This record gives sequence, C-alpha cells and structure tokens, in this order.
Amino acid sequence: MKKTVLALMSIIMLTCILAGCKKKQKEQVNTETAQTLESETIEDKEENDEVYQVVDQMPEFPGGMEALEAFIKDNIHYPDSAKNNNMQGRVLVSFVVNKDGSIADPVVIRSADHIFDNEAITVIRSMPNWIPGKMNGETVRVQFTVPVTFRL
Repeated sequence: MKKTVLALMSIIMLTCILAGCKKKQKEQVNTETAQTLESETIEDKEENDEVYQVVDQMPEFPGGMEALEAFIKDNIHYPDSAKNNNMQGRVLVSFVVNKDGSIADPVVIRSADHIFDNEAITVIRSMPNWIPGKMNGETVRVQFTVPVTFRL
C-alpha cells in the first residue's frame, strides 16, 4: 500500500512539475509574441513617419506657389540692421510638411547672412497648413525647400 501511495504521489508531483514547465513555456512564448508585435508596431510607425523627398503628389501651399510667394512677402520683417546696411539675399529653408499639412523642423540649408536666417525660419513656422503630399494614394510626410528672398 505504501508503494502504491508513493507511486501515486510521484506521478502527481511529476504531473505538477510538467504542468508548471508548460505554463512557463507558454508564458515565455506569450512574452516573445508580445515583444514581436510591439517591435512590428514600432517598425510600422517608423515606416509611416518616413519623410519622403519625392512623392506622387507634392505638398502644396493653399493657393499655390504664387500665394506662397505673396505670404512670404507680406509676412517677412526685414531686419533693421540689414536695412541700415543695404543688405539683400536669399535664404533656402528646408522643412517637413506633415500628414496633416502642418510644418515641422525648418532648417536653413543655405544662408545669405545670419541676420536673415532667424526671420526666414520665423516666416516658415508661421505658414498655414499645407495640402499634404501623397504617395501611392496615402498621405505622407514630405521634405520641402523654399527660398526666402530679402530684397530692398
């Protein structure tokens, strides 16, 4: 009888140990699956946040390029020190047009003079939302460059 009870207890303990191992394996698989899904989600987000240089449909300022030129001309504040020294020039500003048409990350990529750079960035940041660019029918983020001319 003792042998039967010991054998029965051994079988029960072995079953519990195996069940615990399977549970740990299942938890490990679930953890690995969750990490994989999280990684894929991050990669998808990164792909969706990609900034394109060339797209099927480029972003557009509301009203077109003539309206953009008029906006810059109407909103530029000529620096006093540049006026006093009869300075003129053109600053190239690169920025990202986001999926919602908002402007992000303006950067001077070609400076006429540091006096003009801050004003050029200020004018670019003050622009209204653009019509966003599209690639394969989907709205995407697009890099865009605009000249800001300072002329007396």
